[in-house]
Amino acid sequence: MRYIVWSIQNNAALPLPSMQELSYKIAPYIERAGDEVAKYLPSPRTLNVHFPYEFTPYHSKARYIYVARDPRDTCVSFYHMTRESLGGSGYLNATFSEYFELFITGNIPYGDYFDHLLAWYKHRDTNVLFLTYEEMLLDTKKAVLQVARFISDSEHDYEKLLTANDCLLLDRITENTTFDNMKDMPVVIKNAAETSCGDALLDAGVRVNFFRKGKAGDWINYFNKDQVRRLHERMMKKVTGTGIERLWSFSES
Repeated sequence: MRYIVWSIQNNAALPLPSMQELSYKIAPYIERAGDEVAKYLPSPRTLNVHFPYEFTPYHSKARYIYVARDPRDTCVSFYHMTRESLGGSGYLNATFSEYFELFITGNIPYGDYFDHLLAWYKHRDTNVLFLTYEEMLLDTKKAVLQVARFISDSEHDYEKLLTANDCLLLDRITENTTFDNMKDMPVVIKNAAETSCGDALLDAGVRVNFFRKGKAGDWINYFNKDQVRRLHERMMKKVTGTGIERLWSFSES
């Protein structure tokens, strides 16, 4: 999503910025840089955040984009991510079964997944664009247009720009931001003194694999039937009646 927003704001320019440049200079994380960094970014400024809704700095004129993912795939993806980049935090040697127990009880960075999801979902009709990873994979062009429309303002009509000239820019952005085109991007933090984020592996200049598979349904290669049942029960206990329970099907689990 970060690369989609950047590409919309920069006319599908190539090359795409590196992960370091995007994360530390162009669209820094609030949890690393603080919200004061917004004062020093050129307009239209973009910030990133992993925080739950209640801990995210709020402004009525800001636009928030939230991407949710099937909790089963989220668990698998976060398992690999925490092992890869948070290995110094006790996850490096964890098995998936061990990590699953942490995930299902909410004992992971940024807290319980369903609490996080529910809080943002409740505000989706305000200035929050709520998308699922699965719908973005299914129709990427539609998702790009939704984002362009959402971040447009009186000075920037991104939707009009993307759909002009037989949707040339829309096609280019869709192609440039495919998983296959981004998975080989350099993601090593080269100068820890300038980009320290408190993550031992990143700050040491270790290559971190941010782009692993980018598929929907990879959870089937990790979950056993009991884990699927338990996660579904946890999900239904948390979100029944909110509409979230209809976002992903557990019927074949």
